Amino acid sequence: MTDTQRKIVIFLLAGAILTFTIWQLVFVPLFNHQKKLGMTIALNTNRLKQLLTYEQKLKLLSPATRNVTRKKKLPPGFTLFSYLDNLATQNNIKQNMNFLRPSSRQISENVSLEIVDLRLEGVRLGKLMPFLARIESSEYAIFIDRLTIRTRNEPGLLDVDLTCSIVRKGK
Repeated sequence: MTDTQRKIVIFLLAGAILTFTIWQLVFVPLFNHQKKLGMTIALNTNRLKQLLTYEQKLKLLSPATRNVTRKKKLPPGFTLFSYLDNLATQNNIKQNMNFLRPSSRQISENVSLEIVDLRLEGVRLGKLMPFLARIESSEYAIFIDRLTIRTRNEPGLLDVDLTCSIVRKGK
């Protein structure tokens, strides 16, 4: 092989290596990025479809929830705290009550939200269910906003965290 032939082979190999390097460092990452973008777009499109579906369901539910009215007007001096305390006494779970914390939040100028957090410890499901049913079926439109139930080491006993609220107008 002559010297010029060697130079041509070396330049051809160098050109092939340079082409391969450019391909690996520029084009392959670019194609991978495009592929990831396509997958991200597809995923976000599905999420958007789900959100639109949920929005439609919410619009269907909104008129029903907007018209939640009390069956009875709140008596003077009514507090959610005392109502839940009396309800616990009637359902024989007062002794399981660890705490009962009232709070309130102003929603607008003349509407406030009265909130009560309570914790029941070591309560049986048979006593818990009637208590929850009486809250939900209350004539004063009381809402259970959050309910957390944990099991205990003793069989049949539960620890329950509950947040209830009621809307007050004109306060």
